Amino acid sequence: FFPAQDCIRDGVASRGLGDVYKRQHFTNLIKKEEGGATEMVLNILKGGLYSKSKDVALWAIKILSKIAYDFTGEEPNKTIWEWFISPNGGLDGCIYCIQKHKDAQNAAMEMMINFGRHNLSELFTHYVKVFIKCNLSYWKIVPIFIRFFSSEGLKKDEKMQKKLEGILQTWLEGASRNADNDGRRTTNERAIAICILTELWIAYPKLVESKDEIASNILTVLKRGARDKCNALQYYSVAQLFLLLDLFAAEKRTYAPSVYKALSLTFLEAHAQEDIRKFIMENLGAMYNLNPAIPIGITIEPLFKQIQTSESVTFFFNMFDFDFFN
Repeated sequence: FFPAQDCIRDGVASRGLGDVYKRQHFTNLIKKEEGGATEMVLNILKGGLYSKSKDVALWAIKILSKIAYDFTGEEPNKTIWEWFISPNGGLDGCIYCIQKHKDAQNAAMEMMINFGRHNLSELFTHYVKVFIKCNLSYWKIVPIFIRFFSSEGLKKDEKMQKKLEGILQTWLEGASRNADNDGRRTTNERAIAICILTELWIAYPKLVESKDEIASNILTVLKRGARDKCNALQYYSVAQLFLLLDLFAAEKRTYAPSVYKALSLTFLEAHAQEDIRKFIMENLGAMYNLNPAIPIGITIEPLFKQIQTSESVTFFFNMFDFDFFN
C-alpha cells in the first residue's frame, strides 16, 4: 500500500497543510482523542480536495492518505471506511480530484486504495459508480483506473494484483456488453467500451488471453466497430487495432497475427470508402516500415484481386493508393 510521499513543493496556498503533514505525530494525536475526533479531522481536511489549487488538493490527499495508511492495518478500520464511503465522506472528493486535476490523479487513487484496502472490489465496482451517478461518466474513468493498476509500482505488488483480479474481470465483462451494437447503447458508450477492452488487453494480456473466447470476442468487437455506420467509431476501432498490432508485433505476442488478419479483413471490406481506406493505408505503410517482418502479401494479394473485380465500380484509384503501392 501507499505510505504518503513528501514530494510536493510548498506553495503559499498549501503551506498550512504541508506543516500539518510534516508533524509526524499528527495521527497519534488523533488516535488519542475520543468522541468523534477522527471524523471531525477528516471532514476538515476533506475541504482541501475541492480546492481549485492543485497543490492544496495534493496536500489534502497526502494527509488523508497518511491517516488512512496509519489507521488501517491488517484489520479493517470501520470508522475510516464508513467515513470514506459516506455521502459527505472522502470518496466524492477523490473522484472530483481525478476528474478536475490530472496531476493529482495517481495520488487520489493511492488515497482510495489506502482507505479501501480491505474492500477494493466494492469500492471500484460499486461505490465509485454510486458516487459518479452517470453510467457513462463511470465508464469514462475506468481506463484511468486500469492505467494506474498496471503502473510499474503496483504491477510488482503480487498481493495487490490478486485483489484486483475480480475488479478487472467485472470491467472486462461490462465493457464487452457495452460494446455490443444492440441498439440500446450510444456511440460514446460503445467507443469507451472499446477503449476499456483495448486497455485491458494491453495492460493485462494474461487475463484476456487466459481464454481464447475473450481475445476473440475483443477482436470481433473491434471488427464490428470498424464496419459501423458511424464514421467516428470506424476510425476509432481501426486505430485501436493498429495500437494492438504495433505493441503485439514489437513484443512478438501470440495474438499479433490475429490482429493483423482482422486489420487486413477490415481493409478489404472498407476498400470502397476512400477516407477509411486512406487512413488504413497510411498506418499500414508506417507499420511495414517499422516492422519489416510483417508479411505484406496477406494484405496486398487479396487487395489486388479485389481491385481487379471492382475497379471503376466500387473502387476508384486515388493518389494515396499509388503512394501506398509504391
